[in-house]
Amino acid sequence: MSKRRAKKNRTRAENWAIHNRVEEYIQMGYPTEQAQAIAFRQYRDKELEIPQTEQDRKPSNNMIT
Repeated sequence: MSKRRAKKNRTRAENWAIHNRVEEYIQMGYPTEQAQAIAFRQYRDKELEIPQTEQDRKPSNNMIT
């Protein structure tokens, strides 16, 4: 039986990136649990490309008033 943990404050973008990577590995033929393990290890080691959202972007100082 596998152990399950809470998602520890991941953003929607991070969850989306992990999900997509898991789907890629499943399509390559990896078993689901192994695909999840690989994707979460990549997330932990910051190897996943997490897309920036509007909230992540800093406001620019070049605002025209």
